[in-house]
Amino acid sequence: MKNREIILDWLKRARSNLERAKIGKVSQGILYEDLCFDAQQAVEKSL
Repeated sequence: MKNREIILDWLKRARSNLERAKIGKVSQGILYEDLCFDAQQAVEKSL
């Protein structure tokens, strides 16, 4: 896998984490801690 492909894969995963965090607490089954984790993961993966 080339570096560009690796970078694009990590950015794809970061966008996925960010989208989940942006959805928010739409039900009682979603924990705030998990939303925070997804936001944190989006930042780490994009860096």
